[in-house]
Amino acid sequence: MVSESKGKRFVKSQKSLHLYPKVQKAFIEVIKKFSDEEFNIATKNLILMVLHEGALGQVMHFSPKDKKFQIMQLTIPKSISIKKLKYVIAHEFGHVMQNRNWKKSDNLKLEVNADSWAKKWGFPNLYFPYLYPKSAIKLPSIIAAITSNGKTIKKKTLNEFTK
Repeated sequence: MVSESKGKRFVKSQKSLHLYPKVQKAFIEVIKKFSDEEFNIATKNLILMVLHEGALGQVMHFSPKDKKFQIMQLTIPKSISIKKLKYVIAHEFGHVMQNRNWKKSDNLKLEVNADSWAKKWGFPNLYFPYLYPKSAIKLPSIIAAITSNGKTIKKKTLNEFTK
């Protein structure tokens, strides 16, 4: 497991987190569940772009990178619970562990896989059970778009989400 001081060093290195103590705490709690190998994979050349709710954009300046790097972009609703925030962060780190971008042929496999990583680290998806039902893994069935408070606002098909 990763030490708290190592998690804090990574969080401190991420310039877009400096205004968000709640988000910093959630990141540290998630990172502490990683093995050292997972931490090295997940954080190598990773840049976090964390925006507060209502922000339309943000510019961050970074030193030149000579290797592949990844960007995790999060828009954080001010009212999000710390437990839900930890799940979202762990889920997004699951995508980092996949080391590739989504392809249409993936359907929802990468989402389910990212949830598997989050669950492995102790942050199961208890918050968005209808976002991608198990049937959606095989067929592009209807999935729900949900608001930050968990209420369904509109149902869309997978194709509508991926346009």
